[in-house]
Amino acid sequence: MKRHVLMYGLIGGILIALLQWTEYQFLVVEHSIEIDGGLIAATFAVLGIWLGLKLTAKRQTIVVREIPVPADGPFIPDERRRENLHITRRELEILELIAQGLSNREIAERLFVSESTVRTHSSRVFDKLGARRRTQAVQFGKEFGLLPSRGSCPQLGRAAISKFKAGRGPSIFLVSPWQTKSSRNSDTLIPS
Repeated sequence: MKRHVLMYGLIGGILIALLQWTEYQFLVVEHSIEIDGGLIAATFAVLGIWLGLKLTAKRQTIVVREIPVPADGPFIPDERRRENLHITRRELEILELIAQGLSNREIAERLFVSESTVRTHSSRVFDKLGARRRTQAVQFGKEFGLLPSRGSCPQLGRAAISKFKAGRGPSIFLVSPWQTKSSRNSDTLIPS
C-alpha cells in the first residue's frame, strides 16, 4: 500500500513539474520582449544609483601633518594621549621597561612588586593600546608618542649589543646615562 502511494505521488510530482515548465516556456516565449526590457531597466537603474552615489559622495581628504620633534633633547611622553588612552603612570612605566626588553620577573624585581602585578599592568596596557603581544604594545606606544621612537630616554639608559663572543653568544650591556661620550666605547660598557 505504501509503495503504491509513493509511486502515485512521484508520478504526480513529475507531471506537475512538467506542466509548470511548459507554462514557464509559454510565458517566456509570449512575453520575451517585456522580460528583456525589464532586465535592461533593472540593470540601468542599479547602474544609475551606483553612479549617482559615486558622484555625489563626499570626498575624503587625507591631511598629513608633520610635527617637528626635537632630536637632541630628552624624550617627553605625550601626556594628553596617555590620559586619553586612560593609561596610568605605573602602566606607562611598565611599558617603558617592556620596551627595554625586560621580562616580567625583571620588571617585578626592579619595581619591587610581584610578577602577577606586572602581568596585570601589562595586560591592561595591551588592552588599552589594542595590542596582543609585547612587541606590538611597544610599537603602538611609539606610534602614540608614549615611548621614544629612536634611541631611548636618558633616565632609562641605552641598551647596546656587544660583539658576538665565541661560546657565550651576544651579551646585552647597559650604558649609564652619566658616562661621558668618550667613555662610551665597547671597553667600558657595564654588563647588566
